[in-house]
Amino acid sequence: MDKILERLESMDKKLDKIETMEKKLDKIDEIFKTQNYMNGLVRTQQTTITTLESMVKTQTEEICTLKTAMFQIKNDQKFVTNSDRSLCMIVKGLSAPSRNSQTSAKTIIKTELLPKICDSSEEESEVAKWFDTETIVPKLPATNPNKNLIYKLKFKQRQDILKFRSKCQSLRIKAPTIRVTDDLSKPKREVMNSLLKKRKELKEKSVIGHLYANRYLIVKTNNGDEFHESNGTEIIKINAIPNFKPKAIQPRTSNP
Repeated sequence: MDKILERLESMDKKLDKIETMEKKLDKIDEIFKTQNYMNGLVRTQQTTITTLESMVKTQTEEICTLKTAMFQIKNDQKFVTNSDRSLCMIVKGLSAPSRNSQTSAKTIIKTELLPKICDSSEEESEVAKWFDTETIVPKLPATNPNKNLIYKLKFKQRQDILKFRSKCQSLRIKAPTIRVTDDLSKPKREVMNSLLKKRKELKEKSVIGHLYANRYLIVKTNNGDEFHESNGTEIIKINAIPNFKPKAIQPRTSNP
């Protein structure tokens, strides 16, 4: 009888232990459930955060796109084609016509400019027919009044001014003191001057840049060309230049 009682007591103790273990397991299950619930909340919050970040990024890009569009629309107003100016070129760095002689502005252009951009006297005579010439003296104080003298070339045909502009590119080497530029309005000059300043800054850093259409700056980088636009006070980076077609690189040919 005593042995039976001992066995019953032992069984009761084992049952108590089992019950205690079951309670512990229940608590562990509750902990796991709570942890899984918290993990689910975290995943949901992370998804929400990712979605919000994506929305903010999209809105930021849209705002940048709108700002760029507004910038370019306002800039377009400055670059509306002026038929009078679009057919004119400005020349600086030449002598002034003598007051005591019959030397005219046209003669100065023929004797000091055309020989430097033409290959023959026949070509000079042909080019001289493309435009009329007048002189402009800016109202600027100077010790030598002739220093500020400007010649304005008024072309008759669009194709002629394009050919003339191309010929004048050689002046950078042949006659760097002579400057031939487009007849720009004040807002356009401000745009070009800001781009020239930027190009100078890049050159000091050994970065190559060149102007396009007096409105854009094309910068050479290791990843390709970068495009920048100026409004005279601010320069922004843009994705592309409207209607811009890069020059095709001609393959080198080896001499036989």
